[in-house]
Amino acid sequence: MIPALEKIGFEILALNFLSADLTPELKDWISKNPKIIFAGTGEGAEGYTLLLASIHRNFTDLSEFISEIKKLFASDVHNLKSFISSLKVDVVKPFSLRDLERIQPKSSE
Repeated sequence: MIPALEKIGFEILALNFLSADLTPELKDWISKNPKIIFAGTGEGAEGYTLLLASIHRNFTDLSEFISEIKKLFASDVHNLKSFISSLKVDVVKPFSLRDLERIQPKSSE
């Protein structure tokens, strides 16, 4: 069961796109950071190679998170952009895994 994040004090979901060298130190920091709810490498727009989905209690919390990344990993993170979404205003569909069972698996034909 996933709690309603806005009901336990979180206001912001941020999708942070990074162009970064994924060093052991950066991997360790990501794995230990409780604000990061998902991290994965990939390929996409403008050469970004790492996605960090993070949750924050307010904008100050998010700002401090971004500043920490830039300060601790200045030589490893080449570019960082964030898409910020309010968990309280204009939510089109709340985060939920409830409907996963309705996704039909592909047939193996």
